[in-house]
Amino acid sequence: MFVFLLLAARTALSIEIHGHRGSRGTHPENTRPAFEEAVASGAYSLELDLQLTGDAVPVLSHDPVVGPKRCLPKDGGPTFEPIPLLMLRAADLSRFDCGVVRAAGFESQQLVPGTPLLTLEAFLKWVRQNHVRQKLVVEIKTDSSPPPDVAYFVRTVFGLFSQFDLKGQLWIQSFSKEALRAAERADASVPRALLTEGAGDFCLQAQRGNFSLAFPDVQAVNEASLRVCEKLGISVVPYTANEPLEWRRLIGLGVRGIITDYPRALRQFLAAMAQ
Repeated sequence: MFVFLLLAARTALSIEIHGHRGSRGTHPENTRPAFEEAVASGAYSLELDLQLTGDAVPVLSHDPVVGPKRCLPKDGGPTFEPIPLLMLRAADLSRFDCGVVRAAGFESQQLVPGTPLLTLEAFLKWVRQNHVRQKLVVEIKTDSSPPPDVAYFVRTVFGLFSQFDLKGQLWIQSFSKEALRAAERADASVPRALLTEGAGDFCLQAQRGNFSLAFPDVQAVNEASLRVCEKLGISVVPYTANEPLEWRRLIGLGVRGIITDYPRALRQFLAAMAQ
């Protein structure tokens, strides 16, 4: 019994905490306050999403649009129909305040008025100036209409990370195998993670693409799928797990890390397990 508890404690201490969109459960997603909370909580990584503006500037946004579900006009104007980011220039982003709307399902989010949409350049400048050491797990989004030039998108991202001398902290994740192949061409030393939805052979897909990491939907992760991953040498980091029962289940299965909207709560849970 003592040996089992000791192993459980060691396992808990080794789990990587990936702050989903920073700390979406506590602060507006993909904003500096959310990332500040993830850093303060001791997260292993800051997970973020990238889309392109109409003038091809990478911006931190999960959706390909700016809309009232996330942002409001800074001048206090009326709510508006969602605007595709491809119809905006980077300079237009200053018109929006993305710290005044609580996301559906996250009623305890702490609002931070005056929070802008971040460009990747502004985010990396903040990382550099504040000596943030966390891994930066960047999702290349390809769901805009029309879809982006993936090769250009990836080159732009890598160029900015090189400009700020932060490529050593970069991981690339995507549902798009094309984006991950472009990342491999840009720099094969940067870890690449295949995102997958629903049930399926996510580790076989990762192996076939020469990706060392699989980021599956948490519902797809079970003992059988993890056995396959172990045989293939693929590390598994599921998304998005927010409940203690789910955390305990995933830890017991032997995942490498957990993507969560509540990095501080997961940190506290792991600390309690390790005692």
